[in-house]
Amino acid sequence: MNTTNTDINTALQNRFETACTDIFTENKLTITALVPSDAILKNLQVIATVGLTSDIQGNLFLGCSHEAVISLSRDLYSAQGIKADPKSIETLARSTLGEITNQVAGRAIMYLTEIDLDCNITPPTVFSGNALQSELYAAEHRFGLIINGTFGDIILHVEIKNMKKKTE
Repeated sequence: MNTTNTDINTALQNRFETACTDIFTENKLTITALVPSDAILKNLQVIATVGLTSDIQGNLFLGCSHEAVISLSRDLYSAQGIKADPKSIETLARSTLGEITNQVAGRAIMYLTEIDLDCNITPPTVFSGNALQSELYAAEHRFGLIINGTFGDIILHVEIKNMKKKTE
């Protein structure tokens, strides 16, 4: 069977998109639109990343504005019936994005087994600043998704540098 790079990219993208939708829905976060995007993460204020290892080497990123990450956190805590302390919302917001990123990556690697990829993830890392950008150079596969919800826009971006070639 000859699988093209486009077929592989589509199969990967579908698994990550489904994982993202599942995690946001399970956490009672309202998604109003999903827009495919191949844009590199640029000029964001908060980025969380999880490394992908084993059959795939790369990174999954979730990035957004400062306002969107705070809104995401408030929506999440409200949906769970938790009142967030306004004094700690900044720290909670960054931790929340890291945890959501970790959950999306974890679910995605479960779905990747459907296409015979055995993967692991690294712990999440969260960066915050004024104009962050992230790119894995020489990525074989790169795709993204703009997640629009009541919290604003969050960008899911996946970059895969190496992927184990399966023998048929």
